This record gives sequence, structure tokens and C-alpha cells, in this order.
Amino acid sequence: MLLRIFALGLLCFATAFGQQTAGTLIGAVTDSTGAVIPGATIKVVNTSTNTARETVSDASGNYTIPFLQAGEYSVALTAKGFQGAKIASLTLQVQQTLRQDFQLKVGEVSEAITVDASAAALQTDNAVVGTVIDAAKVIQLPLNGRNFVQLAQLIPGVQAGTPGSITVRRGRGSIGQQSSSFGETGMSANGARDTANRYFLDGIEFMDYDAMTFSFSPSIDSLSEFKVETSSYGAESGGAPGGQVNLITRRGGNQYRGTLWLFNRNDALTQTYDAIADKAAVNPRLNRNQYGLNIGGPVSIPKVYNGKDKTFFFFNWEAGRLLSAANPGLRIVATEAQRNGDFRGLINASSRQPLTLRDPLNAGIVNNQIPLSRLSPQARAFIAFTPLPNRIVEAGYLHGTCRPYLLAEGYHLRALCIQRHIRSRRALLGQRSTRQHWECAHVERQLGAFVYADADQRLQGRHRFVRRI
Repeated sequence: MLLRIFALGLLCFATAFGQQTAGTLIGAVTDSTGAVIPGATIKVVNTSTNTARETVSDASGNYTIPFLQAGEYSVALTAKGFQGAKIASLTLQVQQTLRQDFQLKVGEVSEAITVDASAAALQTDNAVVGTVIDAAKVIQLPLNGRNFVQLAQLIPGVQAGTPGSITVRRGRGSIGQQSSSFGETGMSANGARDTANRYFLDGIEFMDYDAMTFSFSPSIDSLSEFKVETSSYGAESGGAPGGQVNLITRRGGNQYRGTLWLFNRNDALTQTYDAIADKAAVNPRLNRNQYGLNIGGPVSIPKVYNGKDKTFFFFNWEAGRLLSAANPGLRIVATEAQRNGDFRGLINASSRQPLTLRDPLNAGIVNNQIPLSRLSPQARAFIAFTPLPNRIVEAGYLHGTCRPYLLAEGYHLRALCIQRHIRSRRALLGQRSTRQHWECAHVERQLGAFVYADADQRLQGRHRFVRRI
């Protein structure tokens, strides 16, 4: 009955797998002379969930154990007439084909020797060229914005996206982060366009085909590891000529584990320096908070169900708030007289000498005044949307000015994964990931020019918009 209820609950999740994410353990079993040993029993146990898989070496002494979840395993091997062999810890990564050969000595089956796992060597069992970013790098490396794609850019052959492309102009980073100028929210693999990548979340295509990039940036703390294939893709990949990025979320185990975190970036902790003026400048307003929690373990209902070694869950929640603004700046705008063709008083910015307008088209320019009839009505209509000057500085130059503007953003990420092991070769996995994002801006008019509200006037503006994704 409980199994039926559990299976029904899984229908609430999108659980169709589209790409291989599991690893494979392969190897050969021989004796001290190099002769193959058929019929040897190989047993692997996931040290986190205590789930086991077994197989037997074939007539050629080879064995294969496919569809293993990425993680830590112990391996035990027994064969009649030979001493057993054990590996206490063996790490299997996402989509990895790991070779582990055994050479047994003649002896009693009850005798066992402990061997070391094979050192990582040249990959000869498939031609895929890729790199795995493991859990240590995912969690420990500092990231400005906590976006996984910044880690992918550390891989040889991978660089940031193209500045100005649609991929980096869309706010697909955490807190709607975008990077039109530097492309840091996208990636390009081996010279392919940053729109030519494919992203997968636990084997499911994870794409936004408007921006040709990932749908959103999952919480860094919800990721176990991820792999970036850059060339010679496997048969399950190849839907795009760029990188194939496969994100693997964390799973629960037999022990309850949880994490709380808070990351803050604030202008009070930074310094802005004007290199041209050789003096310190005012810091732009910035206050970014990203916080959340993880919890995972066995599904347990006291006196009803004990999911140890069978059923596990992992829950991740992350939220963020960003308050940012720009420093005041000056912009040259046309005066009321100039909008009507009167350019008397115009001077050269370098020599400070008066400038005289030329009239190559015989428009009737007299004393630096252009007749209204020769002014483009379309141009006059557009310039009406430009604010009038509200400040006069040296040499008669007229400027518009703007104060700091408020931009407030926030997001919520939620991810829930439930895993049920039925028997050695069967497992059910249900997962649901969601993201909500909102933005709020505050705009006013003052002295004929657009003036944005000060960043500390939180959401008190006259004009406001909210967008949800």
C-alpha cells in the first residue's frame, strides 16, 4: 500500500529521463599469471544509501555494472579458490565510465585483501572529451552571484559568453543577473557560439529557447556536481555543437544532514577609486543577500514507515534580495533654444572660441540660427522626450543630471527530490524544481529631467512595475 502511495506521489514530479546521467563501473578479473577468472562475484555498495548492486564476471573475465548513481562506493570481489578483494572507497562521477581491474591470489575465499582504487588515468573506454566539476569545487569556490556557469568557465576550451548576445542579456543568473558587457552569465565551448550549448538537469533538457541558454540558475548548494562535455560527444548528446552541460542535484542518504547559509555583498565593504581624478569615489548603492537551507535524509514516519536503505529525500530552498543603484552622472542635453534651431553662443570645447555653423545645403542659416521650416519634424518629436537641462556649468555648457535610481530584485528557488530503491536494479526518482523572480524599479520626474529615487527610499516610487518569471 505504501509503495502505491509513493508511486502516486511521484506523478506530481516531472520524471522522464532524457539523457544518461549515471556512471558505469567496468573491469577485468585475472589471477597472478594474467589468466582470466570467470564467475567472480563483484558487489558494489553506495556508502551513502547502503544500496547494493551485484554482477558476475563473464567467460572473458570482464564485468560491467551500469546505471550507478554518482557518488562514493565500496567494492567487494569474491571468486572460488581465490582470496577476496575489497576497495573501501571508490568515487564514481556523473556519466563516467570507470575501469577497476582486479588481480587475485590463490587462497581461501574467507581471506580478503584490501586494494586501492585505480588512479585516474587516460580515459580509454570512450572518446568523450569533458570535465567534471565536483562537489568540493561547487561549494567551496567563491562566486560573484552564485551562478554555476561561472565554474564551467574554468574548464579548458570554455570561456565567457559573447558580450551583447541574447544569451547574456537575459537575466538567467541568480537574482536575475545578466552580463551584457562581459558575458559572465553565459559560456562558449571551443569557439562555438554561446547560443549553441545544451543544458540538462538530472538528464532532463533544461533550456530556455528564447535566450538559448539554461532556464534559470539552480541553487549552487543543491548541486552535487556537473559535467561539461566539449567535444566527441556520446550518442545521447550532440543536439548542439557547443558544450553539453549536465547538472546533477544532490540526493538524501541514510543520515540526516542539513545546511544553512547567508551570503552578503554590500557597498559598505567595498571601495571605488577614480583613477583619472586620482581620488576615492562614492560607492554605488549595493546590498545583495542570498540565503537558504538544505536538508536530506531517509523518509521516516514514526510507527508507520522506516525508509532507511530504501527511500530518501533532499529539499533545497534559496531566496535572494538585491538593492542596487548607480552613481549620479551628467549628460549633455539640448536647450530650449537649440531645439528650435538657435545655436548662438556655441563654442569649441578645446579652444573656447565661438563656432559658426556652415550651410552647405543653403538651408538659410544666419547667425547660427536654423529656420524652423528646415528642422525635421520627426527629430523635433523625438527630442521632446529628452529632458531639458537643469544645471549650468563652466563655459556655458548645459547638462542634464540624474540621481541614483533604485532597482530592487528578488527570487525564490525550491527543489525537492525523492528517491526510492525497490531492488538491486530498480529505483524510482521524483524531482521538482521551481523559480520565481521579481523586479521593482522606482522612477520620478524632477526639474524637467528624469530623476530616479534614492536607493534608500524602498519601493515608495510613483511608477513601479513587477515582473514574475
